[in-house]
Amino acid sequence: GYINGLSSGVTLDVSDFSMFSITVSLTPKGMNERDKIIDLIFQYISLIQQSLPSPAASEEEKGGENHHTPVLKEYHDEIRRIGQINFDFSENGDPTSFASGMARRLFKYEENPQEILIGPILMENLDFDITQKLLELLHPSNALITITDPDAAAAIDVDSNDSSMYQDTDLMDSSWQQEKWYGAKYRQKEIDPQVMEKWASYGSGKLSIDSRLKLPELNKFIATDFSLRCDDDDNRDTDSITITSTNGDDTNVATTMPTPPKLLPQDLPGVRMHHKMDTTYRVPKTFIKIHLTSPNVYKSPRSMTLNRLYEKVLNDDLTSFVYDARLAGCHYRVACTPTGFRISLSGYSEKLTDLLDVLTSRMLSLAEEMLEGPVARPALYQMFQKAQQNLLRQTKNIRLDKPYSTAVYNSRLLFEDKIWNIQRYIDEMEEDAYNPLTMEECAKVAEECFFGR
Repeated sequence: GYINGLSSGVTLDVSDFSMFSITVSLTPKGMNERDKIIDLIFQYISLIQQSLPSPAASEEEKGGENHHTPVLKEYHDEIRRIGQINFDFSENGDPTSFASGMARRLFKYEENPQEILIGPILMENLDFDITQKLLELLHPSNALITITDPDAAAAIDVDSNDSSMYQDTDLMDSSWQQEKWYGAKYRQKEIDPQVMEKWASYGSGKLSIDSRLKLPELNKFIATDFSLRCDDDDNRDTDSITITSTNGDDTNVATTMPTPPKLLPQDLPGVRMHHKMDTTYRVPKTFIKIHLTSPNVYKSPRSMTLNRLYEKVLNDDLTSFVYDARLAGCHYRVACTPTGFRISLSGYSEKLTDLLDVLTSRMLSLAEEMLEGPVARPALYQMFQKAQQNLLRQTKNIRLDKPYSTAVYNSRLLFEDKIWNIQRYIDEMEEDAYNPLTMEECAKVAEECFFGR
C-alpha cells in the first residue's frame, strides 16, 4: 500500500484567517509515488466541489423542502446530529480540566458567554454560497506542500551516477540548504506551472476525475432512539440489594451490596449470558463484552502467534468497515488472550447490535478470504506481512522492558505450569524459520478457535 494514515482539518485557526491541512503518512512505496498521491488529493477536492449545486441553481435545487437534498447538506446535517448527541449525553470528566478548558473558551466566546458549553458543536444551516467560496480557496495556487522524508538524506550526498540508494534521483540536485539552529537539511521549490495547471483542470472539468474516487455513503450508525430500557415495566431493577444479618449481640446489621448480573436462560450449549441493567447513570448506552474461550489458542507457541497475527490483521482490516461507527459514538476492541478472543463494544444502544453484526461477520469472512491465499488476495497478504513484522518487533522489544516488568515475566516462567518463553514466539516469526508462517494457516487456526474444532 501507499498510505499508513490520513487526516485533514483546520490546523491553524486565528481571528482573521485559518489554514486547512491534509496530512498523509506514506509508506516507502508511497513516498516514491507521492506526486501521484498529491494528484489524487486534488482530484478528490474537485469531486467535493462538483457535488455542490451550481451558483445559478434555485433554492429548491439547493435542497428546499420536498426536493432532493444535495449530499453535502446531508453530510452537514450528520455532523450536526453527531455533535448534538455527544453534547446531550456527555459524561462528567476531570473537574480541573473542565474548568481550565472553559476558561480558555471565554476568550473565544467573550461576546456570547452563554455559548461556551455548546459553542464548539453549534452549527448553523449550511450556506451553499459560503461553502462554494470556501472550496474555491482549496486551489493548487494556494497550496503549500511540505514533504518530510528521513530517507531523503541518504540521497543528498550520493554520487549523481549512483542512484542505487534511492529511487528518486531528483533529490540529488544542489538546491539543498542547511537550517541554522538544528542543522536540518531542506530545500524550497516552486511547483511546476504545468503540474499546477493539471491539478486545476480537474476542478474546471477539463480533465476527468478517476472513476474509483467516490464520496462516502451516509452514516448508518447514527442513533435516533434514546429511550431508556430501565424505565420499562419489566426492567425496573435496583442497582443494589440490602442484606440484613444478626451480630453476636442480637442486633441487626444492614449491608448494601451491588445487584449481581442476571444469568439469562440459553438454549445453546456452551453459552452463558449475563445481563445487568443500569438504573443509576441513565444514559442510552450499552456495553457488550464477549469472551470466545478456546484451549486451542495457547496450545503451542505457533498457535498463539498465529492467533495474535489474525488479531492484528483483523483490527487493521476493520478500520474501513467501522469508521462511521466510531464517528457516531460506537466503539469496539478485539483482543487475543491465552484463553481466547475478547470482544468489547460500547456505544449508543440502538446501533450497537448493528456494529456487533458487522464485527462478527467480518471476523468470519476475513478468515475465509485469508484461506484463498496471497495470489487471490494480495492486499490481505501485504497486511499479513505487515502484521508479522510489527508483532516480531513488539515481541523483541519485551526484552527491553523495565527491570520490574522483566522480573515479573521471569517469575511467571518459574511458577506457572504452562507458559511459553518469548524466544519461542520469535523463532516462529523469524524470516529464516524452518517452517514459516502462512496466511492460510493463520486463518485455519483462527477458525479452530471460533468454531471449537
